[in-house]
Amino acid sequence: MSLIRSTVLSAVQSAVQRVDGVLGDLGLGLQFGGASAAYSLRDVGGGGKVVRVRRDSDDAEQNFSAGDITSGALATFVGSGNDGFVHTWFDQSGNGNDAVANADAAEPKIVISGSVVTNEAGKPTIDFIPTSDYFEVPIVLDNINTASVFCVWDRDVNSGNGAIAGQLGSSSSTSRFYTPIFTGSSMYFGYGNSSTKINMGSYDANRTYLTSFVTGDTNAEAFLDNVSKGTTAVQSAAVDATNGSIGRHSRGSTAFTLNGKVSEIIYYKAKLQGDVAEINANINDYYGIYS
Repeated sequence: MSLIRSTVLSAVQSAVQRVDGVLGDLGLGLQFGGASAAYSLRDVGGGGKVVRVRRDSDDAEQNFSAGDITSGALATFVGSGNDGFVHTWFDQSGNGNDAVANADAAEPKIVISGSVVTNEAGKPTIDFIPTSDYFEVPIVLDNINTASVFCVWDRDVNSGNGAIAGQLGSSSSTSRFYTPIFTGSSMYFGYGNSSTKINMGSYDANRTYLTSFVTGDTNAEAFLDNVSKGTTAVQSAAVDATNGSIGRHSRGSTAFTLNGKVSEIIYYKAKLQGDVAEINANINDYYGIYS
C-alpha cells in the first residue's frame, strides 16, 4: 500500500471513529431519527432541565437537570422533611412536548419527606397517587401505524385497573395506544380497536419493568423486559386529539389511574421493530432491570 493511500485510509478510519463516538454519546431521545418526546429523570437529550419541582413548604418552584437530582441539589431545594411535586416533566427531544400537571392537586411527587423517590432499581422516579396525579401530554404520535414507545415503571399494587400512559385520537374506539394498561392482575398493550389487544401476562408489585411497544411494516409488537409478548396486525388510525397523558390512559378518565411510579417514557414517530433490542439494551444498561 502506498504511503498516500495508507495516510488517507487512516484519516478516514479516524473520522469514522470520531463520528461513532459522537453518536454513542447522544442521548436516547436524539437517536434513531430522534424521539418525538422524551421524558426521563436521566439525561437522554441535551443535558438541560428535566423537571420543574414545587416544594410544599412555600410553593416555590425551580427547574432541575438530571445531575441536580442525583447530586442532592433537588433534595436540598425541597428541604428536610418536605415533599417535592413535579409540575412539569420536560421533553428532552427538543420538540417542546412538555408533560404538565394542570393543577397542584394533579402533581405527582419526586421527593417525599426530604428524600428523592427511587424505583426498585434504585434510580430516581416520579410517584403517582391514583385518581388525582397525572400529566397532560401533547399529541406526540401521528398515527398508530408508525409509532414506538418505551416505558420504565413500577406499580405499587398487582391488581386493579390502571395505566402508565396513553395516546389516542378523536376516534378513540380505533386509535388506542396504551403503554401499558392494567386490568385485574394482567397487563395489556392497548392498541387500535382494543384496549386489551395484546395480553402481556401478570406482573409483580414493587418491581421495575421495561415495556416496549413498536410497529413494523406489518405487525405491532409488545415487549416486557426485552421479551416479546405477542404481535398483532398493524392498524391505521390518527392520533389527533389532545388527550394524551402519563399516569392514566387518557386525561378525562379516572377509571385507569396509576398507583405507582414512572421513570422514563420515550415516544418515536417511527417503525422501530428492528431496533427494539438495541433501544432496550440502552435503557437496561442504566436501570439494570433484567439480566
